[in-house]
Amino acid sequence: MSQPTKTAVLLLAYGGPDKLEDVPAYLLDIRGGRATPQTLVDEITHRYAEIGGRSPLLEITCSAAAQLEARTGLPVYVGMRHWHPYISAAVQRMAADGIGHVIALCMAPHYSSLSIGAYRKKLDEAIASLPAATRPAVKLIESWHTQPQYL
Repeated sequence: MSQPTKTAVLLLAYGGPDKLEDVPAYLLDIRGGRATPQTLVDEITHRYAEIGGRSPLLEITCSAAAQLEARTGLPVYVGMRHWHPYISAAVQRMAADGIGHVIALCMAPHYSSLSIGAYRKKLDEAIASLPAATRPAVKLIESWHTQPQYL
């Protein structure tokens, strides 16, 4: 008799630097490896300094993940598109934990082929990098902006 497939949720968000020194590398990731003009690096570093020197996005996403886990009873992982923990790292952890079915949910509630499509691409690449026997089935919720609980 086979064991039931383990299901988990993967919350996806954009990501942001953990400290001011991370801003150049963060921008390099956002720009697909293209250099960022120093004036723009300086401006964005200054903006992060004004909000405490780091992005609050990871903390917000992890808080949402903990609440979702408590409400659903499912394990919830966090993957960021442009910073740590990257989507690929979250997928690796899920595979190591024996997760066979993933419900992926972007923190952005609306559908856009540009934004949600980019999350899908990163997720698909991460899944494809796993050995075939460990690849979970994935359902990406592409939008939830019309859900009554959200409205």
